Amino acid sequence: MPTYSVVDFSDTTVKITEDSREYIYKKVYCSCKVLGDFVVFSTHNVETNLLRQQYAILYTDCVAPVGTSAADLKTKIDAIINNYAANAPSVYYGSYYDSTNQTNAGATAENIIQIGSVFEENGVSIQNGDEITVNNAGTYNLQFSAQFEKTSGPDADVQLWLKLNGSNVADSNTEFSIHHNNGTYVPAWNFVLTLNAGDYLQLAWHSADTTVSLLAQGTAVSPTRPAIPSMIVTLTEVMGVSGGGGGGGETINTIMAHIASY
Repeated sequence: MPTYSVVDFSDTTVKITEDSREYIYKKVYCSCKVLGDFVVFSTHNVETNLLRQQYAILYTDCVAPVGTSAADLKTKIDAIINNYAANAPSVYYGSYYDSTNQTNAGATAENIIQIGSVFEENGVSIQNGDEITVNNAGTYNLQFSAQFEKTSGPDADVQLWLKLNGSNVADSNTEFSIHHNNGTYVPAWNFVLTLNAGDYLQLAWHSADTTVSLLAQGTAVSPTRPAIPSMIVTLTEVMGVSGGGGGGGETINTIMAHIASY
């Protein structure tokens, strides 16, 4: 059985030697957990945002730094994990809605969707009533749903698109149709964009039919139901890393090839 030695501890890495070879586990990409008598290393699956166990070693198989017992080794690894968790970077997000009806300003008008209320936010805010603004650079996922209605006339076509810092985002437009008077249609999709600190996003729409509007509805009874906002939108920072992490049961050599590729 190989002899493992913990060589170095820091806030973001665990450095372990296996006989003459050295491996550095980067906890930005790899979770180092204490489970019973084992140190378990897991890689991050970007697609599912879950951790997958890759390798485990017994404390008793580790030769710790001079004068350090297996119990002390456990304490040190616990401290690394706890310190990383306590100082992990914030995830920036904003979740918003609007509870008012929003009418069509005209047959040739651009309508900017208003956002009047906040569910939760951290590092994201609403400025000027319709600008979803980020305080920190990063890649973000914007998701929304909007409830449209038309009150009279034939079928109505509506287009909805994204704006960045007041300018249209290329190829972001989509057209849909509302087919029934007093019927509703709810477009919902998402955009992923890399933004600079201070950038803001807006959702815009147009319809030549001036009877089209965004519809908000109040609470209802029998059964009791919550109100329906005219629009709901979230902006969430994308927290992912590139690179792969193979399947469970691999040898330490295979796992370290994955980690080295990050």
